[in-house]
Amino acid sequence: ARDHERADMNGSFLGVVLLALSLSAGRAVAAGPEVFTHPVTLAELQTILAEPNAALSKAAGLRGQFVQKKYLAELPKPLLSSGRFVFSKDHGLCWQTEKPFASEFVLSGEQMISRSGSSESRLSTQGQPALALVSRLFLALVRLDAQPLAEYFQLFAQAGSPWQLGLKARDAGVARAVREGLLSGRAQVERVHITDGNGDRAEITFSASEVLTTLSADERKLFP
Repeated sequence: ARDHERADMNGSFLGVVLLALSLSAGRAVAAGPEVFTHPVTLAELQTILAEPNAALSKAAGLRGQFVQKKYLAELPKPLLSSGRFVFSKDHGLCWQTEKPFASEFVLSGEQMISRSGSSESRLSTQGQPALALVSRLFLALVRLDAQPLAEYFQLFAQAGSPWQLGLKARDAGVARAVREGLLSGRAQVERVHITDGNGDRAEITFSASEVLTTLSADERKLFP
């Protein structure tokens, strides 16, 4: 049970915000390590990501399903989890794990909320620089915001079908959250690989994604 609890929190910090990049269901395409032989400038990255950025800019939010594999250094086999997500440009991201057990993780610019059963815990980013960095970092990944990505990461990318984006942390503080990232897709992100500072990895694939013009009443209640 503790391994699953740890995996759930790792999943929250490793990949939860990246799922919002998926604008529709797509065939998963693994990003190969060769992308790290192709460093790019900020301007070049903005050009490569112009299509998915344009699609995301027109949406008020996204909802869909995910399947995630988590590879923890101390475990011989990956842990599997699946569920749904809701992303709102105004309110943040809610990651709802359904299997192997129900839990929720909500990320906004001001706080992080973890829910499991009847319990809920909240962490404010105010007055906590490290937590604020994590929040800013992951929300930049959600929005494919190239400017802060260039601030936090060395950038690598390849245009094409699929395009590939590689990220390597510029300093140890960032590397504790995301040491290395690999994303790939066509009109949208189809697969994400994230490695944290401990060497633990998360692989996420997406399906049944839907662009939202507005949140439902129940979805709005998920956010503070």
